[in-house]
Amino acid sequence: MQQAKVDAGADIAAPGAHANVDAAQKRLSKIREERASFQRQLEETRNKTWTRLLLERLKVLVPVFAVLLGAVLIAGLVLEDEVVAVFEWAEEHKPVSVAYYSLLMALWLLLFMSKSVFSLAGGYVFGFSYGLLGSICGMMLGLILTILLVRTVFAWCGWRQRLRSWLLENYLEIRVLNDLMKTEPARAIFLVKMSFFPTWLKSYSLAVLDAPSHIHLACQLVSGSIYSAIFCYLGSVASTIVEAIDGGSSVGGGSIIANAFGILMTFVVIIYIGYKVKAAIRQAEDRFNAELAEEEKVAEAEVAEATAQDV
Repeated sequence: MQQAKVDAGADIAAPGAHANVDAAQKRLSKIREERASFQRQLEETRNKTWTRLLLERLKVLVPVFAVLLGAVLIAGLVLEDEVVAVFEWAEEHKPVSVAYYSLLMALWLLLFMSKSVFSLAGGYVFGFSYGLLGSICGMMLGLILTILLVRTVFAWCGWRQRLRSWLLENYLEIRVLNDLMKTEPARAIFLVKMSFFPTWLKSYSLAVLDAPSHIHLACQLVSGSIYSAIFCYLGSVASTIVEAIDGGSSVGGGSIIANAFGILMTFVVIIYIGYKVKAAIRQAEDRFNAELAEEEKVAEAEVAEATAQDV
């Protein structure tokens, strides 16, 4: 009778033990698939040379700049008087014109466009100081509008979750930095902002992910100030050169050398920022890969333990 009770208890316990083994194996399988997918993406990303990355960026940027340049040329030829009048009005009505510029830039960013173009234009039209102020204000307002759009309209339509899933699946860096955001949100957000990702990816990815809004806005202020200073400076130098060519101002040899040196140093700064940000993102990728490897070891131990209990 006692042996029969033991056998019956074993029969009852067996399904539970089998269930534990199945659950542990499923978890291990999921972790292995995730790690294999991550390593494939990591290998593809790190096999890309700077030349290949540049070509990928140019495929997007060249058509955009071509369209913008064409629009500017057409406007200059067909609407020359109107364009001149707009420039003169903007020059005479500072800071009101700068406020309009900031509003237009915010809408420009909301439509997934590059902020660099607008910052260049700000420096060209308003000069460095006003261009910098208007560019920073426009970036901040654009980010606030983006966050509101994503967390109201996108969330209501169900697009926020879809965009989130798509970004995490297709952009390795965003996936890694989203994981880093759980422990170091400021560092993760700042790396996204300072990276050479497209503008829409910087704004919309952080809006749909787990970025705290107050940290997001603070990082935008710092990174936006840096990039605005760079491109507004280039725009102001371009304006000086154009005026000299048109005979509107006299530029001496010393000024030309200073401008050339300033442009050179600006590009050195851009390259240096890109190098440091890329190195920091690579460090985060290695950390994420190590965490996945550790999770896999833990899952393997759980499978072994569950299997031993089943036996």
